Amino acid sequence: ESTRGGTKQTAIVERFVPLGYNVLRFDFSFVGDSEGEYEDLTVSAEVDDALGALDFMHEFGASECTLVGSS
Repeated sequence: ESTRGGTKQTAIVERFVPLGYNVLRFDFSFVGDSEGEYEDLTVSAEVDDALGALDFMHEFGASECTLVGSS
């Protein structure tokens, strides 16, 4: 499953958090636990979501980020 609660994302957390990495799992708009209809999804909205996640991590204090996606 390619949502924030999926097995791949859980494995990433289990592997990298003990090594001291900050990890943020999130669902794009219209996917997983987020609101809306999947049919309303657009590429530009996904870009906005990803940039918002990076902004959040920066505000949280992360100086470096690596994006990992799954579909």
